[in-house]
Amino acid sequence: MSPAKTAVTVPFAHKTASFRVSNVLDLGSGKGYLARILADGFGLKVCCVDKNKDRLKSSLRIHKLIQQEQVSQTSLGPSGNLHTVAAPIEEWDEFMDEATAFFRRNTRLDEKELDVAVVGLQLCGDMVYRVIDLVSGCNRAGIRLCAFLVAPCCLHKIVSLRSKAYQTSEVCIENIYKDIQEYLVERGFGNVHLGYLNIGYYYIEATRNALR
Repeated sequence: MSPAKTAVTVPFAHKTASFRVSNVLDLGSGKGYLARILADGFGLKVCCVDKNKDRLKSSLRIHKLIQQEQVSQTSLGPSGNLHTVAAPIEEWDEFMDEATAFFRRNTRLDEKELDVAVVGLQLCGDMVYRVIDLVSGCNRAGIRLCAFLVAPCCLHKIVSLRSKAYQTSEVCIENIYKDIQEYLVERGFGNVHLGYLNIGYYYIEATRNALR
């Protein structure tokens, strides 16, 4: 990673781990820097979702090298506690079937629901709102999307605010962060918090159900 990428990714990984949730859905995972820190550094089970299959293959290959596994195969199948799914975030229902099956691998039969944290590092523009809608509307048997963490980027691409409180306000950076927080509350999230990440990036975290 470049120094700038490290400065954002490492503290974001620590914030993710602080939820104390064993399963992580990494949306827009890119080259997989965050996912590998969570999987190899914190021992979490991570499902990466990105529309770029080549990036996913590269990320999985590096993970296998770290785990000293064979790297000749190019499939996106699960490797230990890391799995990759090539799909746009908008194809939520399709990849969630695969993600749920991965999270439930090697779990006890009496674990009826698994806690899952949904994270997105440098989610671009309006995609933050789209992910909030998808997570808040997800009622899938077997998993509970209980924690939410994003670090938005490209805020200049947001042309309108979404919450009832800020819809008519000026679209500026300060109001965008306030709007995202308020929108999370309106969509049923609690414990919504805005914090400084590093080098000009801010994170927004929330919980959807009480963590066990």
